[in-house]
Amino acid sequence: MVYKLFIEEGDWIDIATGERRNLLEANIAWTPEGENVGWTQFSSKEECAQAWGLTPWIDPDKIEDEDA
Repeated sequence: MVYKLFIEEGDWIDIATGERRNLLEANIAWTPEGENVGWTQFSSKEECAQAWGLTPWIDPDKIEDEDA
């Protein structure tokens, strides 16, 4: 799989900064520059998250709902 990280609100948190990130995952990414250009290959999303210092974002509203 190939991955690309965007600096925008997404389902991941940058551990170093605490900022949210959007991580995209694809089998193949066709870009104007060519196949997978600008994307990084990892064997799993977990490997990608570890390499890029990411942790899943947990919606605080969902946590409150579960506690009720």
